[in-house]
Amino acid sequence: MGRSACCWVVLLGIVACTEFKPGSDVETSTDTDMLSGGQMSAVTSSAWSCLDAPPPTPARRSTVTYTVTLVDSVTNAPPAGLSVQACDDVDVTCSRPATSKTGPGADGRVRLSMPQGFDGFFEILSDTTLPTRLYTDGTLSADADGATLELIDEMSVVSLASVVGVELRADSGLVLARAFNCKEELTSGVEFSNDTGGVVFAFIDGLPIETATTGAEGLVVFANVPKGFTFIEGAVAGTGRLMGSTTAEVRPGYVIYADVRPPP
Repeated sequence: MGRSACCWVVLLGIVACTEFKPGSDVETSTDTDMLSGGQMSAVTSSAWSCLDAPPPTPARRSTVTYTVTLVDSVTNAPPAGLSVQACDDVDVTCSRPATSKTGPGADGRVRLSMPQGFDGFFEILSDTTLPTRLYTDGTLSADADGATLELIDEMSVVSLASVVGVELRADSGLVLARAFNCKEELTSGVEFSNDTGGVVFAFIDGLPIETATTGAEGLVVFANVPKGFTFIEGAVAGTGRLMGSTTAEVRPGYVIYADVRPPP
């Protein structure tokens, strides 16, 4: 965003703020704001130029590395006891993890190495936050650097639901869909949908609004999504042009992050 912005947990009565700096991995794009000037301007902008580009041929290599910064949404620091492991899509219980449990390095970032073509999710656990799964959208064919991901504690989730007037159901889950453009930036102007329902809202200028279209945070929240697999699609708002899709498993008691990117 290139400006100071409070993270959405401030709405929960928690005095915590995240500083998004220009050039960081959480800087967002507003290229899709051009939609007001015509539909084609957004689709043909540099932020979405890859939608019409042929897919690149990935270099063959034995392993790829996924790097991500994980922070507690209250403290904005890695939570105590943080560990991450990669799990294959078919291993829904992560009983045969593709990597060992890995914690943050000296710089606070987590780095996992796995075979090229890995297709699955990352299971994220800590002593203070809800168990979280991150679905990164498709196979990993090259080294990737994920945007900063906020981990949420149970009290924050309950408070968030109260703010938006949602009574959470015990047999359902919470899905946070994140939209990335061709520049690998979290981006506004992406309309999300899923095939299993739930109450949907996004944060616009720091306030929860009943909309399925991302604001500057590049994030849409689906609450009370039935447990099981859900198929999520993102489209460039105002054009109907699909920009990406992913499938994630909704689990009660978990926070599910589902990243949606344009095809490589």
